[in-house]
Amino acid sequence: MNKNLIENIDFFKNLDSKQIDLVLKNLELRDYKKDQTIFKENSPKDSGVFFVVNGIVNILKPSSSEVLIGIPEGDHFNLLSVFYDNDEKRDYTAVANVDVKVAFLAKNLILRMCVEDKSFKKIIYDESSKRHDLFKLFKIFTNLYGNKINHKGFQEIVSAGDFIDLPDNTNLFELGEQSDSIFFLVSGLLKAFVPSNGSLIPVGEIYEGEVIGEMGILSDEPRSASVYSTRRSLVFKLSKSTTTMLMMKHPEIILQFANKIADRLRVIQTPTEDSSLRTDIFSILTVSLGEGQKRQSTNIGKTLSNAISSISSCYYLSKEVVNKLLNINDINKELASRENFGPLEDLLIRLCSEYRYLILLCDVDYTLWTSWCMSVSETDIYLVNPMVGINNQKLLDAVESEEKKVPSYLHDEKQIMIYHKLRNVIPKGTYKYFEKISPVMKHFHIALDDSKDIERVARTLIGKSIGLCLAGGGAKGNAHIGVYKALIENAIPVDIVCGTSAGGIIASLIASGHSPDKIIEMLKISYAKNVFKEYTVPYSSIIATNKVVEDAKILSENRNIEDLWLPLFTCAVNISTSELAVLDRGPIWEATRATAALPGILLPVIKGDSLLVDGGLINNMPGDILLDRFGGKLISVSVSPEEGLVANFDKFPHQGVHLIKKLLFRSKKSDSNIPNIGDILMRSIMASSEAKSLEVEKMSDIFLNPKIDNVGMLEFESIDKSVEMGYSYTMRKLEKIDINQLFE
Repeated sequence: MNKNLIENIDFFKNLDSKQIDLVLKNLELRDYKKDQTIFKENSPKDSGVFFVVNGIVNILKPSSSEVLIGIPEGDHFNLLSVFYDNDEKRDYTAVANVDVKVAFLAKNLILRMCVEDKSFKKIIYDESSKRHDLFKLFKIFTNLYGNKINHKGFQEIVSAGDFIDLPDNTNLFELGEQSDSIFFLVSGLLKAFVPSNGSLIPVGEIYEGEVIGEMGILSDEPRSASVYSTRRSLVFKLSKSTTTMLMMKHPEIILQFANKIADRLRVIQTPTEDSSLRTDIFSILTVSLGEGQKRQSTNIGKTLSNAISSISSCYYLSKEVVNKLLNINDINKELASRENFGPLEDLLIRLCSEYRYLILLCDVDYTLWTSWCMSVSETDIYLVNPMVGINNQKLLDAVESEEKKVPSYLHDEKQIMIYHKLRNVIPKGTYKYFEKISPVMKHFHIALDDSKDIERVARTLIGKSIGLCLAGGGAKGNAHIGVYKALIENAIPVDIVCGTSAGGIIASLIASGHSPDKIIEMLKISYAKNVFKEYTVPYSSIIATNKVVEDAKILSENRNIEDLWLPLFTCAVNISTSELAVLDRGPIWEATRATAALPGILLPVIKGDSLLVDGGLINNMPGDILLDRFGGKLISVSVSPEEGLVANFDKFPHQGVHLIKKLLFRSKKSDSNIPNIGDILMRSIMASSEAKSLEVEKMSDIFLNPKIDNVGMLEFESIDKSVEMGYSYTMRKLEKIDINQLFE
């Protein structure tokens, strides 16, 4: 090919004479008539680079005949596709604007030249990244301002602005700084923070394509928050003067800014999740070393990715996968240093544009690959084999060393996944892992022989979990067992469970992995002991506590909350501080005793220097806490009386006489509406948190309120009756509900 044909193509100006001669030998000239399609959207990829020798090539918007951008003479397109070893289809259409001549360089030839010439490879990578960034920025501007900014105007803006490459955990600007510029997030993820109680708390995330700082530009006020990168990010910066000039030239941009501000305020007031805006990235670290651990970690990573893929789009990325995608032998050798992450960054940009979730499997050592994985992820999942324990101290030390370099509020969220070979084991000793990995936001137990466990983890990780919230209600709370049985029969999984008072006790038994029949059996044995009839000197409580505690320990099998198969928490009230106490760690018996400690009936639970009593005083149905912690879908169950106590008597009778009459004439209906002390206390407790319960009802995806007739608040012996009423009500209710909504 004649060298003169390519002398005006900018890309070739970066090559030396030897490289140009090699390229010329492999270039293929192609001619296209005006309006002729070079390639179509969704067609198989003709992998390679197109250089425009003369004419203009139009790139059309996806699924549209509207021109997105024109590629002029001397420019090129389709370079990024060279570095991905896949057969995916094109996401845009290229059409000749006029009669066009292009030079085509095939992918296989480019890759061969990259192997033979390292400097050529760097040029290819740098140019690919640059062009991709410009293309994304152009799409941002056209999405924001439509066709008001043409290609020429865009070039002027690019020349007037600056690209800023932000490593992970790097500050873009601080709260209170002068608003002297506006930013456009080209790639990556940013997070905004504001001060609270001497630290910084996150108040929002900024996704690719969003504008940052427009409010300060318009109002001339200082920055309202501090903004940091949570993974390596690229932003485009325009000065205030350039932005002002742009708005004067295109006044409609002011309106666009105003609309963006209004949208942001609406999001703050009514938070919503648009899954198209971001990619969530999880890194998996192997902290248990031993024979077969690497293989096991790989299997778990792939299985988790597949489980997420069944719900949404997810991609699994290990060192071996990267090596294949980038056509290299070893990414760690290829990187050489953290400053040479270019190929990986390009790959990440591509994957983030195509997938909602990424699963990254780190090396068992703190390699450059591991370092990169942790730098781009927001959540680190530590895999623990309880048969081995946490013995990869070298990796943990390296992670801790890296964490010390950044403020704590920028640290990735830590989660632990403890995997057991079989379901029939009883997890124990989980607290030991929290001592080595801190702070842990969530933890999971999974059995490798039960696929439902990994599916549960997948739903929880991506905010699609199904939570079950059980309200207090004394003996009426036994109806929760029937509700749970109905959920099982309708194939509705429970991923997290919580409750208050009686609901907390049933929740703990569900979280322990017991079937409904087993729960009924266990409770009947417990109720037969009549521990609530062991009265004491009524100074701090009416009922003696020792036997209640003993029974609670037996019922919980002396297990800890953190050892349960399902995440669990109960609610109590700290009467020392007048605050709600959420109990999600420590002995189950302590959590259930505290959540059901009726004031005056049972002694408060002593925890540290605090006294804990029945959580129904503040929050009898803590579904709001469950949603705040886990998100997802909420099934809440109330067993509160539908009718209040009505005084069909002029005055309370003599209590002793009335008690004798009730014992002697159980069937007599006179004075039947006179409440006992249990009814009064339970109804008083539930009434105090009724407003909170109504709020939870509104935020529930499924709200269940079985009417448990003719069962007193302390009538625990009627368990079969309560269970059946809860079961039959729920089965009827679910027939009228679209259950599929829980899995959307």
